[in-house]
Amino acid sequence: MTKRQINTIKSGHIKNPYKKNGDMVVKLSDRGVDLLNPQMKVWVKLADDEFLPVIIEKVEKLNSRHLVKFKEVNSAEDAVLFQHSEILI
Repeated sequence: MTKRQINTIKSGHIKNPYKKNGDMVVKLSDRGVDLLNPQMKVWVKLADDEFLPVIIEKVEKLNSRHLVKFKEVNSAEDAVLFQHSEILI
């Protein structure tokens, strides 16, 4: 059996949760700034072979970084799962 190749664009790196509502501090790539939008479905790369589909609820600028919130991630405890992962389109 061969592995399936999937073309993705690295759009950002999730740093850590921000406050208690599930927002996460993200360093977006140049492409990520232009491409990520609310209601968009993206993949989060949690480990080398572990990907999780999520829907973006909001993206907003916070100084040199961005705040990103995924649907159904409503607390800092939920957001910790995504810490130090990559967002892929």
